Amino acid sequence: MKTFCVVGHDARQRAAAQTLQAAGFRIIGPEAACQADFVLLPMSQERVSDAVARTLQGVRPGTLLLAGRPGSPIQAAARQASLPLLDYFQRPELECLNAVPTAEGCLALLLQLRRRTIWESDFLVLGYGRIGRAVARRLDLLGGHTTVAARNAVQRANARCAGHRAGAAPQNAGKAAPRGAGHRPGQPARRHRL
Repeated sequence: MKTFCVVGHDARQRAAAQTLQAAGFRIIGPEAACQADFVLLPMSQERVSDAVARTLQGVRPGTLLLAGRPGSPIQAAARQASLPLLDYFQRPELECLNAVPTAEGCLALLLQLRRRTIWESDFLVLGYGRIGRAVARRLDLLGGHTTVAARNAVQRANARCAGHRAGAAPQNAGKAAPRGAGHRPGQPARRHRL
């Protein structure tokens, strides 16, 4: 039986550990990293945490590290330890499927910050990539009126084909407002990072 060392305790790591265990893998924590065939690191690590450092010190040479969007410190630590590192976010199907929970998290935050319902409210979604598409679709399904601002003409055309209003985004749109956030026209924009 192959063994996964799962580092971190956030909801994604817990869900991954449960799924791996249900698939027949043995799951261990960083304290037993020397027994691991694979190490699953938390996503988007921009620094080498104490738990990751201890894990990298404890694993056998050649143990495969799996990480999502590992920052350069994680990449350097893996190279220094001569451990192969696989960025699972390089898989297009995962990037696509990850847009769903990201959009749902955006909507959860939006509902938490708003004082009124999404239904019949106007929203501006900046960009129409995987996450922008998922957010715009869910806003529409909840009765919101969505306008998509995108620099790319093909993205604007795709947004229109999906039933959204669409317009060109200014070059500084990513700096002027938070990504994925919307507000009612005529009202001052609220600067919430979603």
